[in-house]
Amino acid sequence: MAAIDTLIVKLRRDLRDTGTSDGYDRAFTNQELSDLVDLALAEISRIYPKELTTIVAIPESFSGTHTTTIALPAGFDTIYRIDCLQNQIDETVSPIRQWYNLVDRIDPSMGEGPAGGWEIHAGNVYLQPNRFTGNTSHLRIMGYGNWTVDTLDADAEQAVRYFVQSEGMYKLVTDRSMFQQWQVNPGNSDVTVPAANQIYTVARGRFERLMGRLRKVKKVG
Repeated sequence: MAAIDTLIVKLRRDLRDTGTSDGYDRAFTNQELSDLVDLALAEISRIYPKELTTIVAIPESFSGTHTTTIALPAGFDTIYRIDCLQNQIDETVSPIRQWYNLVDRIDPSMGEGPAGGWEIHAGNVYLQPNRFTGNTSHLRIMGYGNWTVDTLDADAEQAVRYFVQSEGMYKLVTDRSMFQQWQVNPGNSDVTVPAANQIYTVARGRFERLMGRLRKVKKVG
């Protein structure tokens, strides 16, 4: 199954909504759960963003009097560090070895003009070419991005499940017809609204405690 399908199966267990027919013994449609997952990913990425690292080649030619522009790497939301690297290849061994030596580190721009560092604007990274030495061939970019269903680590997935369970149970206790539909599921027939509200409270508490533990102080350039 695709990652979202696998996650939805888990969410249905968490919500005790494991029926097979929307509108009868299943209170939440797959689309409703997917929408809740999207909300969870946005909330979790704000508190516990995904750390990303990539290496990109610098433009082959540039003028020392103009900035060099590269696209913000895919998946990145912000950057906190850029390193200048020199590509090294040893062809005397088999298989051929390739690695990168650290040449320099570029700090973010502080308004120094041509002597400045990097800036981000409209999905592009602007660099001052005179900061590069002749040995620089690549840039190592470190930053943060948003989680997707396919990239969740164990903690982020647990946070998604707690968030969706709490939001789902909140919808149930505030929508009488939806709650009655949910009660058709085996094992839910004797669950009262106050009991469902308690499930919501516990799930929300778990989410907030987990986010408190995972909360990151973001590194800045």
